Amino acid sequence: AICYNADWLGKMSFADVIKLSSHYTVARMLERDDFERRYRAQEPISIHDTLIETYCKLLVIQDDESAAGILDQITENPRAAKRALAMKIDSMYSSEAEADGAEIHFDQVFIHKQAPDNIELFELEEQSVSLIDILVTIGAAVSKSEARRMIQQKSVLVDERKIEEIAECIELSIEPKIIRAGKRRFFKVAARKTF
Repeated sequence: AICYNADWLGKMSFADVIKLSSHYTVARMLERDDFERRYRAQEPISIHDTLIETYCKLLVIQDDESAAGILDQITENPRAAKRALAMKIDSMYSSEAEADGAEIHFDQVFIHKQAPDNIELFELEEQSVSLIDILVTIGAAVSKSEARRMIQQKSVLVDERKIEEIAECIELSIEPKIIRAGKRRFFKVAARKTF
């Protein structure tokens, strides 16, 4: 008898998926020739454009019209097809407003490389603080060594200014500064208001 993935995966909660994926390591993934080749060539490892059709058929099976529209876009505009598929999947699990918000957030952070609107604010007691201490305090780095490495790799920006000095001190005021650690982790940091 044929058993489709949807038959048993459909019963899984997100927690079940996380638990299952915790048993699959990067090393195991790299055993596959296609992933290992891309990794060695320093190419991105992502869902290949040709797989969109398969995912579309599996995930959007209850709405043939939407699936057909997405499938029509694949050859001429794979990126648009991926967006349409993501929106369809997102709208299956959340409201239309939430799906629209997710799309806006994606565009803002990943396409336009801007800070998202909803960044947690960290208020610190001191007004002059070493960037290393800030990165550890806000959870951008787990240790001072990691914070130093991030600065050495030039992956830390303060208000879009790339930080290159490990000993950099940040002058805080009640006006928040935006700290970006890596490509997609954003934090707001300000001096605590003293009234």
